Amino acid sequence: MCVLIAALTCEPPSARGQTQGPAGGKPENTAGAERAGSDYIHGTIDVVVSTKDGFVLATDSRATHADGTHSDDTQKLFTVGARAACVIAGTVGAEIGVDGFNLRDAIGSHLLLMDRSARANVAYSDAYVIARAAGEAFGSVIGLLSPNAAVVRTIAGEVAAVSVTESGEPAWTSFVLPIVPMYAQGVNYWTVGTPVWLLHSPSTLGLRFDVDAIGQPSVALKLLHASEPGEDAFSRSQIMRRFYRLKKRGRLDDFRLRDGIALARVLEEATIALAPASSGVGGPIDIMTLSKAGQTWIQRKGRPAPFPPPYLRQFFGESFESGGQTLDGLQCLACSFKNVRLAFNGDADVELVQARFDGACQLTLGPHARERMPRTVQLLENLLRGKCEIIADQGH
Repeated sequence: MCVLIAALTCEPPSARGQTQGPAGGKPENTAGAERAGSDYIHGTIDVVVSTKDGFVLATDSRATHADGTHSDDTQKLFTVGARAACVIAGTVGAEIGVDGFNLRDAIGSHLLLMDRSARANVAYSDAYVIARAAGEAFGSVIGLLSPNAAVVRTIAGEVAAVSVTESGEPAWTSFVLPIVPMYAQGVNYWTVGTPVWLLHSPSTLGLRFDVDAIGQPSVALKLLHASEPGEDAFSRSQIMRRFYRLKKRGRLDDFRLRDGIALARVLEEATIALAPASSGVGGPIDIMTLSKAGQTWIQRKGRPAPFPPPYLRQFFGESFESGGQTLDGLQCLACSFKNVRLAFNGDADVELVQARFDGACQLTLGPHARERMPRTVQLLENLLRGKCEIIADQGH
């Protein structure tokens, strides 16, 4: 039994503490991947269980916003093609406010596009490919954070990805992305450091029992590392009693897929019920299985919140001078604008972080911009008021 980054002995032994591997293929093993409980990621509890029959993935649905409010319709479990899936914890579960804008999740957007591409091309994506793609998406978000942003954790995100081939060959990898400060082009900013990779036992020993909890795993850890039921109703549930019996006998590999589903559900429900409110977990629970037979949704919330499309253009420290610039689809950190004519039509989102404005400036809002993206228009008006002339194009 292993739980991500827990300073505890694993039974059965999953490979722990692996650093970034080569550009392709499996990550390489090293030693010593531990972190303090204070670095747990706010706002998520993801659980992955492997059994002799296949994998079970489960997540909560809560997202905490920059203003302290939350919503319970966030997607954190993703399919990629027909034979792979992953759960993510990090900026998907929280928005970070900078200059009035929210650095919203780009990870989910990338994974949705990856899923569509894999299905359209009937391509197989294994756990390692998915994990690396998710890591790059995390980097695109965290790279836009300035040192003035309210970054209170040292971990940017965690990902657990699983896959099963048609022949039944399993793979399961997880990684943690640390946040590190950087300096370039006269600007300080945050970015992601070298991933810490964790290769789980099914990847090397075949399908057998293993379990991983990421995000806010403390409640799940307590249940999993106990040797017998406690006073709470969750540890005394039927599945936890079975878990403790098999654990004592050294026979956790007897777990079947139905047992994994029940275990994942109890760990999710226990975390939502028992974790402090400050942990930010909650909402409906999504559960999926992945086996040689393919993917099966066990339970799934009705209407997850849509993800913003990936930004069409991303710039760092760019200068825009004496010309027109469309803001739709623009994501920019520490960019400068001088004597420019800006336009926003509401066709795609925009994020301007630490932007500087000099000289004459004009912003023209397209006739449907406010209707399509009212919040973004309001943020632009707040940011540019007093710096740019703002004109509403009535379309006449």
